[in-house]
Amino acid sequence: MKKIIVLILFCFTLYAEENVTLEQNGSQNLQNNELIKDISNLDNSLKNNIWITRYANYNTYQRLIDELEKNENELKKLDKSSRRGSDIIKRIQTLKEQINLLKEYEKTPFSNMLAAPEMDTPPRITSPVALISGFSYIKKIKSDKIEYQRHIKELDTLLEKLETKENLLNRLNLIEENEQNRESLNLVKQEIGDFKAAKQIADTTYNVYEKRADEAINLTTSDIKAQFLSMGYTAIIILLTIGLTFIAKFIVKRTITDNERFYTVNKFLNVLNITVIIIILLFSYIENVTYLVTVLGFASAGIAIAMKDMFMSMLGWMVIMFGGSIHVGDRIRVLHDGSEFVGDVIDISLLRLTVFEDVSYSTYK
Repeated sequence: MKKIIVLILFCFTLYAEENVTLEQNGSQNLQNNELIKDISNLDNSLKNNIWITRYANYNTYQRLIDELEKNENELKKLDKSSRRGSDIIKRIQTLKEQINLLKEYEKTPFSNMLAAPEMDTPPRITSPVALISGFSYIKKIKSDKIEYQRHIKELDTLLEKLETKENLLNRLNLIEENEQNRESLNLVKQEIGDFKAAKQIADTTYNVYEKRADEAINLTTSDIKAQFLSMGYTAIIILLTIGLTFIAKFIVKRTITDNERFYTVNKFLNVLNITVIIIILLFSYIENVTYLVTVLGFASAGIAIAMKDMFMSMLGWMVIMFGGSIHVGDRIRVLHDGSEFVGDVIDISLLRLTVFEDVSYSTYK
């Protein structure tokens, strides 16, 4: 009876241990599947990452180089005229074409990604028109800076995901240790090491680039502020000149009662005002006025020919104004294109004399 009871207890113990083992195996399989699923999701999220893509291209380039070397060594041992030799020659040509396409990954996978954006020399802001180039330059520098920051941020995100993948593979290797899991873990560790080295280079490069970019932006901003200040001073001087002209006109109107003399003085003040404004603008926005005078001296002959009619009109204006032969209000007779016109002079400007035509028997005829 005791033997039967012992046998029953032994069988019950074996059954319980078997159930526990099955439950543990089921739990391990469930954890294993969850870890594999998490790793797969991480890999899918990294497919479109530019850093991973360039790193994969770099590994592909190295693999093609090794394969090319292997095929070339094998070709040396074979007869090139044989079928096997012909196939290897074709294979070598294909490998060389593929290697040529990936030539930029010969030394480093991240050469273009780690290189700081090219930065042009800050433009000189010497006139209001140059403000456009100054603002465009600042906008470009800031845009390049933001783009470089985005690349570094993508690298930080990539490292976080790779470290998460490493932890998952460590847990998976503890549950089920095999050759495939060990290879995957070693590959991730190598990737983390390479990307951390790239991150250090990127941080150093960005720090140097950021200082240069900030210096260029500050220099251009300072030039823009100086130009706005210069524009403000110039505008104030021009407004003062215009104001003084109006005051002079007001005084002339109060003191001169003769309409003819008032008209002459008023015209003189207008010409003087425009001349002073032009001189102010020239001295404000032309760095070397001597250079301008030299250029105008060489171009004076061509300008005189091209603007002959204008110079003749200005000369005629001077003769009329200072000679006193014609005054505003005089009635004159003008012969133009075979027709005779009679009218009153109402304005004498630099380029034209304005006549209010008087309809009479002569003009009618």
